[in-house]
Amino acid sequence: MMPTVAAQMQAQPPADMNRHLTEMLDVVQRLISLVEAENHLLETERPTAIQPLLEEKGRLSSVLAYGLQALKRNPAGVEQADRALRDSLSSALATFQDLVMANGRIVLRLKRVSEGILNAIIEETQKGKRTTPTYNPSLATAPARPPAASIALNATV
Repeated sequence: MMPTVAAQMQAQPPADMNRHLTEMLDVVQRLISLVEAENHLLETERPTAIQPLLEEKGRLSSVLAYGLQALKRNPAGVEQADRALRDSLSSALATFQDLVMANGRIVLRLKRVSEGILNAIIEETQKGKRTTPTYNPSLATAPARPPAASIALNATV
């Protein structure tokens, strides 16, 4: 019978846990770089330029999620790891979380701006489509009728 990943993680000596934490720290630092680049591109109003970053960010996020789950399954092993390394990883994760929150605020701001622009365009196009009021025999305004639709005939004689 093969041991499970959790059992393997629990059996890891501190050196292996230090290696795992170092790898996790590297992943987090690469994610921080990607999110900083993405935030810069969004702030400089170049959202289409982030497309190449998204695949790598998704891949690294998956690696990070898996690594954090492995750490949660082995709290005793984490406690045996180097204290400075644990603190560095914790600090990097806090920085990453702050950057992700800033990223979310930037995306929401750009979304609101885009929606405002679209609503202004729609409003302006609707102004051009409004018909002038018509009057009924008692000189009261009647509800505006929509413009007549054009009819096309293709008759063969």
